[in-house]
Amino acid sequence: MKRLRFLVSCFLLGYVLGACCMLTEAQNATSEKSSEYMEQIEFLEHLLNLTYDKRIRPQFTEGKPTVVTVDILLSSITDINAAAMEFGINFYLRQMWKEPRLAHPNATNDKMLTLSESQRNHIWVPDLFFSNEKKSSFHTITLPNLMIRISPKGDVLYSQRLSATLNCEFDLVKFPMDNQTCRIKMESYAHSTTDLIFKWVDRVQYDETLDNTLPEFELDGISTGDCTAVYSTGSFTCLYMDLHVTRDLRYYILNVYLPSVIVVLLSFVNFWIDATAVPARTTVGIVTILTVTTQSVTLQDRLPKVSYIKAIDVWLSVCLVFVVGSMLEYAVVNVMLQRERRHKEKIAHQSLNRLSSNGDISKDTQKDQSITPVESQFEKEELSDRLSTIQSANYEHKQTPSEKVDYVSRIAFPVLFFSFNIVYWLVYLTSI
Repeated sequence: MKRLRFLVSCFLLGYVLGACCMLTEAQNATSEKSSEYMEQIEFLEHLLNLTYDKRIRPQFTEGKPTVVTVDILLSSITDINAAAMEFGINFYLRQMWKEPRLAHPNATNDKMLTLSESQRNHIWVPDLFFSNEKKSSFHTITLPNLMIRISPKGDVLYSQRLSATLNCEFDLVKFPMDNQTCRIKMESYAHSTTDLIFKWVDRVQYDETLDNTLPEFELDGISTGDCTAVYSTGSFTCLYMDLHVTRDLRYYILNVYLPSVIVVLLSFVNFWIDATAVPARTTVGIVTILTVTTQSVTLQDRLPKVSYIKAIDVWLSVCLVFVVGSMLEYAVVNVMLQRERRHKEKIAHQSLNRLSSNGDISKDTQKDQSITPVESQFEKEELSDRLSTIQSANYEHKQTPSEKVDYVSRIAFPVLFFSFNIVYWLVYLTSI
């Protein structure tokens, strides 16, 4: 019985001690939370009081420029538009600087204080802007995408999520085998280098899947640098980030180069069609010319109006020269064919006249005075046909000039086009 009482007493004593420990820990946690809460309340009251003037930049009283470390994390490249000379990006802009006036060394821990978007208006922030910006937007769904954190030592982290469309100077001489460099350029609008200096974070990062967001380009890399410039109003700090991209040639091979090659080869079929088949050869020539012309006009609508010649201009121009050349070749062949026919008719008439002058026809006519002029003309035409048949039989082993032109064109045009392809691709692909 005494043993049972002893065990019960031990259990109750342990329970009481455990409850006391838990109560003490809870009180300590509540005290810490209350302390953090009061600390943040005091800090926010400090911001709202007149003791902090957001119009004065950090280190102003020390006579030193405020150094702002800048970092950009690219999340996506939305569009690279050659026709509009622009590109779009979604990114996180982070700015970090030291603000001694916001230091709170009496903090119980090193936990950073996070301010809301409404409290941003109570502290000084850098006047950074994008000098090559066309349009931009600040994301506000579901709440403004902004974060401000302040450490006990006064280190400020200012982060925003932005979207921007920026100007990009394209060099389209080698289009569509071109490499482009699009720049993100940031400057201070009002503060000169004596007041504010921007510098890059040690290592700029970007999303590894960023390359998959570009439908027509491949991202080769990103580089950063300083572009501080001197204007009439003073020297202003400037940073830039260059996006190096290479155009994906596969789209243009499938949609431009391959179709144009097929059209040019189709125009070479003209040389194998009988020269007397005027409708067939004319139709093939006109269709191929219109196809290349339409392809060129459609492509130019997607590109800016530049004064220099692009690689695609060279290709389509030469293709147009070949299809027009095949049409002109038929025009030459047709003219030569007409001359050959007139020459044959002339020879036939001369032979007929010689026969008539020898009296072969007149004797027959004298024998039979009953033959009418119409019957006499019929005999002349029949004789002319026989002479033409005989003449054709004598020369059937020889090629006419028009046939020789077609024969040479069947070899010369494909060889020239193949040679042009070798030179074209060697020149532009080796210079990428």
